[in-house]
Amino acid sequence: MLNDVYKLTATELSTLYSKLEISPVEVLDAVYQRILKVNPKLNCFSILDHEKALIDAKMSEQRWLKGKPLSPIDGVPTTIKDGFRAIGWPTRMGSLTIDPDQAWEDDAPVTALLRRAGVTLMGKTTMCELGWKGITENAITGVTKNAWNPDKTCGGSSGGAASGLAGGMFPLAVGTDGGGSIRIPASFCGVFGLKPTNGVVPLVPPSHLGSFVHAGPMTRSVMDSAHLMNAIASYDPRDCLSLPIKKQDYTKDIDKGIAGIKVAISHNLGYFSVNEEVVDIFNEVEAYFRDLGADVTIVDPPIDNYLECFNTHWLVSMLHTYLEISSEKRELLESDFRELSRFAKSITVNDYFTAECERRVLTSAMNVFYSEYDLLLLPTMPLVAFNTGMNSPYPAMGRVDSWTPFTCLYNLTRHPAATIPCGITADGLPVGLQITSGHLRDDLVLRASYAYEQLKPIVMPEIEHSND
Repeated sequence: MLNDVYKLTATELSTLYSKLEISPVEVLDAVYQRILKVNPKLNCFSILDHEKALIDAKMSEQRWLKGKPLSPIDGVPTTIKDGFRAIGWPTRMGSLTIDPDQAWEDDAPVTALLRRAGVTLMGKTTMCELGWKGITENAITGVTKNAWNPDKTCGGSSGGAASGLAGGMFPLAVGTDGGGSIRIPASFCGVFGLKPTNGVVPLVPPSHLGSFVHAGPMTRSVMDSAHLMNAIASYDPRDCLSLPIKKQDYTKDIDKGIAGIKVAISHNLGYFSVNEEVVDIFNEVEAYFRDLGADVTIVDPPIDNYLECFNTHWLVSMLHTYLEISSEKRELLESDFRELSRFAKSITVNDYFTAECERRVLTSAMNVFYSEYDLLLLPTMPLVAFNTGMNSPYPAMGRVDSWTPFTCLYNLTRHPAATIPCGITADGLPVGLQITSGHLRDDLVLRASYAYEQLKPIVMPEIEHSND
């Protein structure tokens, strides 16, 4: 069993821990051996701290032996994105502008909540510089590759988490999402990812990208993400967007099914081009949800094209980030980041306020839509993973995230949105289905995702071990 431990979900590990059939220390050793074999090929870690993880695992082992685990995910190997602070670990966010040589003395709320749940915290996963683009490569850690095909991008900015999950290096990860940064890589790497309702998972310090950014779980099973949500969904007064909502169990009724639930399906929101093979795979989704007993309607929500609205917000955020960096360090930024920031200077105050008004109208329209339909299903991405070394699959479109229309919508509106694999192309690349709902219906998104997973289980790719 130890040879295949890396394939187990957190939920399966928890069951084995409770029966004392395997220990957190044995599991850590098994996944660490997996990392040594696979990570040289994929490059998913910015920090890997086996010594500290072993301390966590030994403490968890004692709790399970006493029958007193801190949570069902106590002792499960877990990673955090390099955007989360953690005591003793530099938080460089993939940027040479952040000096690693300083005191790192505090945990982000997510990090502290994971420690409180007793997980084995292994390290930090890679991201693009300051989270500005939908791929994962930077001047510090280099290129992170896709576990399904190392010639392809893993997506971003939470790419190290997605590729590491697909590669079997850990079963639990937490990422952030400001335009799709959980869902893009999860879709490209064939894993599950949830961007919760904004404010459900605390984010301190606040992101330089403002209210667009949400923190959420990334896993190889829906139930695992529900357990992670139980750990990290919490009110924190230090986060001005944090919602003081009642603590809930996201695993409760997750297996209730979705019979009778009103489900809307949109193939392209009425505006956007989608790769033909993605369309063919997505077309199969309707039959699955009808088999689950859902009341399915093919319909586009009544919204205007919002890409210019999103791009304006994004560019202003990039400019603000650029200006916050000292002038002597700005030349350390990626050249494309600097160019984007300079381009943003052409945006006027009126442009920005107009975009903010458009965001409110868009959110209201989606709120009304979700009062009529319980769920909206759409493709996560209009395409599959493209070659590494490219910031965009369509360079002529510029460097703003115009190729991620279905994900950025939900950063504008703050609604919960999950991605789950729904098929594999002829070239062996995953396609993602995005499952969305109204504000604070994260539990329904998880329930629908779980029901779909029972019909279409998440699978892992076969990976040739590196000889390096």
